[in-house]
Amino acid sequence: MYGLRNTFDTYYTSPAVPHLDTTGAPVYGDSAAFFLGRGPAARWLGELPDRATPGQLVHRPGGRAVLTSPTGHDYHRALGQLLATRASTEDHRTDRTRYPLCPPPGRAALGWKQYPPRSTRATHLYAYDHGAIHLWVRDIAEFHTPGQWHTLLLPEHTGDPVWLIPEARTYGTQAIETAELELAEIAPLLFADATSRHGETKHLPAPQDLWLHVTDDHHLAMRVFGLPDHLLGTLCAADHLGDEEPSSKLTSANFDGDPTLHRIATAIWALAEPYDWTNPVDSHDVRFRFAVRFLSHAGQQRFAHRRGTITLGPDHRPPAPAG
Repeated sequence: MYGLRNTFDTYYTSPAVPHLDTTGAPVYGDSAAFFLGRGPAARWLGELPDRATPGQLVHRPGGRAVLTSPTGHDYHRALGQLLATRASTEDHRTDRTRYPLCPPPGRAALGWKQYPPRSTRATHLYAYDHGAIHLWVRDIAEFHTPGQWHTLLLPEHTGDPVWLIPEARTYGTQAIETAELELAEIAPLLFADATSRHGETKHLPAPQDLWLHVTDDHHLAMRVFGLPDHLLGTLCAADHLGDEEPSSKLTSANFDGDPTLHRIATAIWALAEPYDWTNPVDSHDVRFRFAVRFLSHAGQQRFAHRRGTITLGPDHRPPAPAG
C-alpha cells in the first residue's frame, strides 16, 4: 500500500506533531470519536478530546493496538484500555438520536461531505468495520478537503507520518499492480502502450513524434512533434524543456487553437489512465500529473534529437536502493 500514498498534499499525512495553523492549533483538529461498524448501525464507543490524530494516536500508550486491531473484539478491548487512561467517555444512552452519527461506507459516503452539526464535535472518526480500521476526517473549515473515509498506512520507522489512503478512489487497471514502481519506471510502460496503440487509437501520434519527460517524482510531460505552428495558438514563453535552458516560445499548451490539439491531448492523456487513480471527493488526489505540450517548428528543430525518447529531468530522484 506504500505506493498508494498521495505525496502532493499534506492533508493525506498525519505526522506525530500535527500540522498547525497560524494560531498554533492543529489544522484539522485533534479530537476523536470511536465506533464499531459504520453507518446507521454503528455503535459509538467513546471519545478523546485531544491528541487523537492518527500520527498522535499511534504514539500514545495503547494507540497502535487500537489502530492495528485484527478483530472487533480486539478493537473494543484495546479502545477500552486507551480510554481508561482518561475519565471514561462511554455512556449508556438509550435514545439513539442522541448518539454521534457515523458516515456509511462505500458510495453512500459521498453524500456526507459535510458532517451533521448536531453530532459529535470530534474531528476524527475511527471505525472498525470488516476487518480494518477506517478514518473519517471532518470538514471543519471551508478550505479543507470534504469528508471521506481512509484506510491508514502506519509508519514503520520513528518519525515517519501515518498516511491516509482514500477509499473513494477508482484505480486504473494497472495502478495496483504497478503501485510500488517509481515514475521513471512507469514512463517506459506508458511509452510502450503508446507504441502498441498507435494505429488503432485515433489521434494518437506515432511514437517517433513523441518525447516523454519525467520532470520529477510526480510529474510527466509529453512533448509532441509534427504539428504546424498555425494550429498551436499561443506559444508558451516559460516552459522548461527537460534539462535544457528555458525555452522561448517553443511549446504550446493552448488546446483551444484547433480542436485537433484537444483530440491529440485526450488520446495521450488516456495512456496514463491505467496507471493512475481518480477520486470523486478530491480532484487533486492523483498519483502523478501528466502534461501535454506541442512543440513549435522552432522547438521541433531544436529538440529533434529527443524524438521518440524518454528523458529524466534534473529534479528527478532515482529509486532508493533496495533494503
